[in-house]
Amino acid sequence: MLLDPEAQLAQLGTINSWISSVFALNSNDPIYNTFRDKTTLGLEVASLVTGGYAVAKGVVAFHKLVKAPGKIAKISTKTIYGMENTLRIGNFKYIPTVTEKFA
Repeated sequence: MLLDPEAQLAQLGTINSWISSVFALNSNDPIYNTFRDKTTLGLEVASLVTGGYAVAKGVVAFHKLVKAPGKIAKISTKTIYGMENTLRIGNFKYIPTVTEKFA
């Protein structure tokens, strides 16, 4: 539910007056306004950095997802090739040596 701009300004004014009354702040004080502006800027920059990090993390995850079928195919090919020249009798496993393969 989005509020119209006048309602948002009224709500912001209500919150500001409540904070000023609770903490005995003068809203016209230049030091208060400086810290308030710097805090707002810091929060905005932090949200932009967080968004950029999330985008970068999503790009990396998508890249891994795209590469997954090729990696699966490579692993399965290695497994099939590795088992192709193996002879197993009971607990004894015979694997031909390199010289036997090329003889």
